[in-house]
Formats: sequence, C-alpha cells, structure tokens
Amino acid sequence: MLKETIAEMQNLLNKSVTDKNLSSENILSLSRELDNTVISYIKAKKSTVKINREKVYEDLFLKLCGGSYSRFAREISVDPGHLHRFLTKDVGGGKKLMWGIILFCKRRNLDFENYIEIKVVK
Repeated sequence: MLKETIAEMQNLLNKSVTDKNLSSENILSLSRELDNTVISYIKAKKSTVKINREKVYEDLFLKLCGGSYSRFAREISVDPGHLHRFLTKDVGGGKKLMWGIILFCKRRNLDFENYIEIKVVK
C-alpha cells in the first residue's frame, strides 16, 4: 500500500515539476503533501522507518557514486557534511535523506525498499 501511494504521488510530483505552468510554491506544496501522506500512513499503521545505512553505503554510495560524498550528496539533495555524518557515524538520517534516497532509487529504477526499512509494529 505504501509503495503504491508513494509511486502515485511521486508521479504527480514529477509531472508537476515538468509542467512549466506550475509555480515553485505549487511544487513545494505537492512535495509536502507527499511527506504528509507517508507520515500519516506510518502513524496509522504504527510503523517505524529506518534507512539501512550499510546497504546505502555499499550499494548506492560506493558502487553507483564511486565513493564521492559530493556526488552522492548532490544526487540526493543533502549537504555533504550531513551525508558524511550519517554514513560514518549513523547520525542525522531524517526525512530529507530518506526522500533523497527514494528519489535516487526511482531515477535509477531501483527498489527503494531495499534501502528504506518499513516495519509495522503490532
């Protein structure tokens, strides 16, 4: 369910980004709506979300970005220092990093669920 919801909202967001008639405020609003939808889903299902730091480091950072903090940070739209702290000390994940990884995976036709762990608490 979450994967389908994210895909549907991401398609809407991607369409809005390519539509020259939409303002940056509208695009930002759609992005916030996507965030809120996922957050609501997670809260409703009593779920936890965790970025699999080791897999991100090995598969995305080393293999796809050649171990370059600058390149990977640019690809996922986060500060290189923030990325470095997350990858080396497991500090400072957060939703911006999570969404960056999801979008990075979408652009490369990778399954983001290999890197973002969603666990439903019963």
